[in-house]
Amino acid sequence: MEPVSAIKSSILKSKSGRTSYRIRNFSLSDRFDIQRLCTEERVEILTPLSRACFRNRFTFILLLICIILSMFIFSRLLVSFLIPPALITSFITYRITKLKHKIKAPFQHSYIEYTDKISRRRILVAVTTVEDDNDVMHEQDILGFICFASHPSERQSALITHLFVTKNFRHEKIGHNLLQICRRVITEETQYQALHAVCSRFQNDGYKFLLDHHFFLTNTWSTCVFVPSITDEQKMLSTTRIAPL
Repeated sequence: MEPVSAIKSSILKSKSGRTSYRIRNFSLSDRFDIQRLCTEERVEILTPLSRACFRNRFTFILLLICIILSMFIFSRLLVSFLIPPALITSFITYRITKLKHKIKAPFQHSYIEYTDKISRRRILVAVTTVEDDNDVMHEQDILGFICFASHPSERQSALITHLFVTKNFRHEKIGHNLLQICRRVITEETQYQALHAVCSRFQNDGYKFLLDHHFFLTNTWSTCVFVPSITDEQKMLSTTRIAPL
């Protein structure tokens, strides 16, 4: 059995063949890149969420009512037209900002625990590699990562909290290989019998990806933003097919 500290794949090629990369264990020097990718992931969720809030019929009706009321309060027409949009925009932005701390929070544990307790929680990263003139491979940028740990409420189960690949490198089988190595690690080094993953309703590609890899929907829950019918629905998916496909 391969030691838990020695996970490092051979050099892999993206589907298009243009990028070489390897998958290895997380190291503390990667933490700033991981934070950047977590921010990128949350922005991809919050951007369509914000559009949905500001394009909602309720928002337009509320804005119209506030403008009419402000015309009776303020004598200047310009002020009565400017203040309501500013107030509504500020309030919805505040609600979304409060919500973002509940959406894909970076990690439940400190980064040091992902290096000291890798038998219980793990981050695997996909890193581009470049060969120099002496045929030595050097690592460059992190393309994506997968993070999994013990499920907080399900016994003998692992929970994938993050599986993210940067937009420019999607549909290149990088996410597939990250999930495959994750499954191999779980099969060889743990006693987990099931694997779970959390996905936002605004991560359509991620949701389809998990379904294609034999996950099935087991639970959903929603967090209301304030605007009626606009929620960030979180989906819990599960699979008992732990072995690599």
